[in-house]
Amino acid sequence: MLRRFFDGTDLTMIYHLIFSRACSNRHGLIRKYGLNICRQCFREYANDIGFKKLD
Repeated sequence: MLRRFFDGTDLTMIYHLIFSRACSNRHGLIRKYGLNICRQCFREYANDIGFKKLD
């Protein structure tokens, strides 16, 4: 995913790629709450992070 940032002085766009913290994947990112991990890694590490699966 590309994010565009604007430099305040001359409105230059700076592109910044956002990767998963765990596996450097760019697809299927969960960015809510600042997680920045892909959905596959989220399923693997959800219990370690503190999420609980509800029945």
